[in-house]
Amino acid sequence: MSKLKLTHNKITPDNQAAIVRISGHSNYSYLHMNDGKVHIFPSSLAQYASRLPDFIRIHKQHLVNPKCIQTVIKIDSRQAYVTLLSGEILPIAKRRINQVLDQMIQELASRKNNSTP
Repeated sequence: MSKLKLTHNKITPDNQAAIVRISGHSNYSYLHMNDGKVHIFPSSLAQYASRLPDFIRIHKQHLVNPKCIQTVIKIDSRQAYVTLLSGEILPIAKRRINQVLDQMIQELASRKNNSTP
C-alpha cells in the first residue's frame, strides 16, 4: 500500500478515498481517516468543501465522504442522522436534511450502476 501524503493544499483522488469525514472547528479542519488516524490542518471546512465536491456537507461542522455512509435516518422534518460505516452517528442540520437525502439517493444510484456488469 502506498504511503498517504496529505497537505492542506493537495488532496488526490487516492487520498479522498481514505478520508471518512472532515470536521471543522474555527479555521482548523480535522481529517478523519479510514485507518482511525486524525490529521489537523489550518484550513476551514468551507475550503475543503470547495475542493471535494463529491463530499456531502451534512452540518456546519461536518463534511462526509458519501462512500462511507451506511445509513441516513430521518426522524422527522427537523431531525435526521447519518451513520457511518465506522459506527459513528452524526447529526444532519435541519436545513440540509432534504439536500443530504437527495445526494444520498444519487450516490446509491451510482453505486448500483457501478456494481452491475
